Amino acid sequence: MITKSKKPVIVNVQESRIIPANVKKSLPATVTLPNPTVRMQSVMVDYMFRHNERAAFLGRKIAELMGLNKSDRDIVEYAILLHDAGKGFVEPYIVHKPGKLTQREYERMKSHTAYGRGFVEHLLKGNPLAQIIAETAYYHHEIFGKGGGYYGVDAHNFGLHTKIAQVVEVADAILARRTYKKSKGLGNLADEIRKGIKTGQFDPEIAEVFLKAMEQEKLGFGTGLLDYKKVARETEKDMKSFYTEFRKETMTNYRRATILADGGNAAEYMNRRRDGPDHRPFSHSYGKPPAPQKRK
Repeated sequence: MITKSKKPVIVNVQESRIIPANVKKSLPATVTLPNPTVRMQSVMVDYMFRHNERAAFLGRKIAELMGLNKSDRDIVEYAILLHDAGKGFVEPYIVHKPGKLTQREYERMKSHTAYGRGFVEHLLKGNPLAQIIAETAYYHHEIFGKGGGYYGVDAHNFGLHTKIAQVVEVADAILARRTYKKSKGLGNLADEIRKGIKTGQFDPEIAEVFLKAMEQEKLGFGTGLLDYKKVARETEKDMKSFYTEFRKETMTNYRRATILADGGNAAEYMNRRRDGPDHRPFSHSYGKPPAPQKRK
């Protein structure tokens, strides 16, 4: 695992099925990706980082079962490890809110994909694989068919790494304890994956590989990193620690908002205010999302 080795990832370009043929022509024989673990841990609370780590572990398992070579398995794991990094730049009271999000909060939550792409581009600045890795952070909520997902981009042309991410990140979200929900069982997971095939949420081939692996108990659920009872205990512990700090931060921000709003409605002011520089450690600006690069 990338997070355990702490070493850079070296990708053999020519043997990769994920890197498009027209892109390979301009690349060297190998490309080195820096290990992202420390940077990831610096922007995400522990239980959210572990979501990325578990999803990346599952993604690599699926890539192995699909017969992908080592370089492509590395790309899959690397991209999925970074897929939710953007949540580190959305207001914590939204990301970790125990209840249902308002429409305004939901729109802010959706911005984690743009922040995630910015984070990947910043981490891999100058790296020829930056856009391929960033695709997963930006598009992992799209669906197969036009008009759905965050941006309405058809997922058919995405790389295998992004299509695998769409399945495994949902799988972990269903099984894991979150601040806003309790964990669900494997039966619920299988039902949701089948439902996702019908609605176009997932690539059918990849989803079927996942379901078959579940039936044959090849994914390691209940053990090691995927011991979701342990995950629930760790999350509960993290939540207690997080909310202690969060309450202090919230009161400080509320008092500050009261002063800045000049005696007005501080809660409304806090809801209206745009994210400041503390939420955005590097500059990026996005317009309409570009269409994903077609694969040959």
